Amino acid sequence: MATLGFKTYQMNQQEIQLVCQSWQQAAEEPLRLAILFFDRLFEEAPELRQVFRTPMSEKTRQLLVFFGFHINRLASGSIRRPSFEAYVWEELLTDAQKGFLMETLSDTVAALLKPDWTPALQGAWGSFRKSCQPYYIAVH
Repeated sequence: MATLGFKTYQMNQQEIQLVCQSWQQAAEEPLRLAILFFDRLFEEAPELRQVFRTPMSEKTRQLLVFFGFHINRLASGSIRRPSFEAYVWEELLTDAQKGFLMETLSDTVAALLKPDWTPALQGAWGSFRKSCQPYYIAVH
């Protein structure tokens, strides 16, 4: 169990390992990950185009930094503040939008790993999304 501010979350080691491994697999093709992610994101929430106006190469880097921060936080149990790049997204987005980004990332990883996507992976990513909610509360 990790404590973040006044809230706690609990993921078991298997869930943590599944999220970290599947993220590494998905991030092996960062441009493909980013294109699929932002296509899904903008299809469901076109208003977010205003937030993510940078070229795809920059969006790809920001995507990897932002979600990499959260996944590294999960793997290490660290509650360090995000890097500047991740912090920019933290400040630009509402908590609801951050939650939507986490959901979209989960859906994107599922699509990229489709032949290997299992109920255990789906459950682990669901736990990961829930684990990020207290983080947003604790940071702000």
